[in-house]
Amino acid sequence: TPRFLYFLHNPGTFFGRTSQVSIFASVSPIKDLSLNVGKTALMFFWNGDHNWRHNFAGRAQLFWPVALFLLVGLATACKKIAASIKKTSAPEHNQSALPFLILLVWIALAAAPVVVSNEGIPHALRAILMIPPVIILAALGGVKIYDALRVRIQARWFPAAAFVFLSLIFFECYYTYFVAWAKNPNVPGAFAANYVDIGRELNKLPNEFPKYVIVKASGTDVRGIPMPAQTVMFITDTFTPEKQKKKNFFYVLPDKVSKIPQGAFRVTIE
Repeated sequence: TPRFLYFLHNPGTFFGRTSQVSIFASVSPIKDLSLNVGKTALMFFWNGDHNWRHNFAGRAQLFWPVALFLLVGLATACKKIAASIKKTSAPEHNQSALPFLILLVWIALAAAPVVVSNEGIPHALRAILMIPPVIILAALGGVKIYDALRVRIQARWFPAAAFVFLSLIFFECYYTYFVAWAKNPNVPGAFAANYVDIGRELNKLPNEFPKYVIVKASGTDVRGIPMPAQTVMFITDTFTPEKQKKKNFFYVLPDKVSKIPQGAFRVTIE
C-alpha cells in the first residue's frame, strides 16, 4: 500500500523504469514475448540466469532431479484441473482442483514481470515470486514419484534410500551456493564489493577531514548522483545532505573535479 500510494503521486517513477525495459518498446513485442516465455521456462531446466548476483551463472535454477519433480508436479496439477472441468457437477472435484489452479495462476502472474521485460532474460531475481509455487509443485511431483516407486519396490531399504537421495539434493545445493558460488572470483564484483571497501576506508578518516567521492560510474540518477554511489553512501551513512555535511563528505561528478580543493582526500567510483 505505501508503494502504491507513492507511485500514485509519482507516476513518473513507476513508468520511467517500466518504459526502459518493457518489450512493448521494441519493434517486435509479440516475438520478444514468445522468446522471453521460452527462456523463462527453460531457465528452470536448462539455461539459467547468467548474472552472478542472481545465480551460479548459467546454471539451471533447479537441480535436475528437482526439475524432473517439477514436471511431474505440473502434469499432476493439469490433470487435476482437467478432471475438475470434466466433472463440474461434482463439487468435490472442483474443490480438490482449486489448490492446483491457484499454483498455476500464481506461476503465471509471478512470471509476468519477467516475460514482459527485455533486460537480462532469463532473470532469476525478477522471477523470485515464482519460487513458492514452483517448489510446492516440485514437492508434489517428488511425492508422486515416491508413491509410485514404493508400490513397485516393496523393500525395507527403500525409505532409507529415499532419505539418502534427498540428502544428496541438499548437499548439491549447499555445495553449489555456499562453496562453489561463494568462492567464485566473479561474485564479489557482481555485488560491488570494491565499493564496500571504498566505504570502509572512508570510515577510517576523521570527520573534520574533507572527503571527495568522484562518481564516474554510470547509473540511474539519484538526487543528482549516479546510483552506484549508493553503496558508499550506505556504508558511510552519508545519504542525506545533513550527514554529508556533518561527516565532511562531498559526492561530485567528473565535470566538478577541477573544483576540488588541493590536498583534499579524493577517491573515485568507476
